[in-house]
Amino acid sequence: MRSIMHRSRSQAVACIFSLLLTLCFTTASMALDNLKLRTYSIVDPQMGIPAFHVLAPAGWLISGGLTWNPNLANLVTANVSITAPDQSVGFYVHPAPQYISGPIQRQWPTGQLYLGMIVTPMPNGPTEYVQQLLLPHQRPNAQNVRLVSEQDMSAWANRIAALSGQGTMSYGTRARFSYFEDGKKWEEDFYCAILVSGGPNQLWLADRNLSVRAEAGKLDTLQPLANAFVNSFKMNFSWFVRFVDTQRQWIAARNQGIADAGVLSDAISKSSEDFTQNLMKQWQQRTQAE
Repeated sequence: MRSIMHRSRSQAVACIFSLLLTLCFTTASMALDNLKLRTYSIVDPQMGIPAFHVLAPAGWLISGGLTWNPNLANLVTANVSITAPDQSVGFYVHPAPQYISGPIQRQWPTGQLYLGMIVTPMPNGPTEYVQQLLLPHQRPNAQNVRLVSEQDMSAWANRIAALSGQGTMSYGTRARFSYFEDGKKWEEDFYCAILVSGGPNQLWLADRNLSVRAEAGKLDTLQPLANAFVNSFKMNFSWFVRFVDTQRQWIAARNQGIADAGVLSDAISKSSEDFTQNLMKQWQQRTQAE
């Protein structure tokens, strides 16, 4: 009898252990499903080819895209959202126009364009840039905005600055902000690399302007996904070549005093796809740095 009872207890324990093990494997499988990533290619509608690629979870929704503006010095900006189907989590590529600050501010009012660059006082760092310029523009309905934390990412910014040659200063951060929007409390990590060059007037821009946001309290669990998203950002070689050629034609047209939207459109359509040695060198430097 004791042997039978012992055997029954052993079988019961084994059954419970098996059930727990199954639950563990099921939970792990669900976690892995949540970590499945795919490459999202952001197509430039003007050129008809992808401009850049990023990694994000499979099955998410993409909106926004690239915009060409003949009034801006860098001609094209990206404003892309890749969000979960329930909108509870989102990855974002924010616009990054070029700015100018310094003595020019005595002649031109803040917010005006000077040679395609926005006249704006230099922020004290990328976190201040996010708080004063980026976040109000991209999250206009945010209320009770508060800086939660910031992490220095100068090494990341230095690698990006290597693309721009000597004389470029770089500053990088991951700044977390909390705010209320649409009745929910959100937290958002902004990854920003500010590059600065020139003098006495300083030219600066956010060469990387990315963010990941989620409902409050859930952002830390998304860190592996966020790292994959931020580090996977890569420009398309073919698009880069055509963009540089278009920008060259646009600058020539502007110098002749005939820069307008029509000239820009014509330059885009006629941009060469020949991979010149100079552009190949630029691309190799960029790829190595990334």
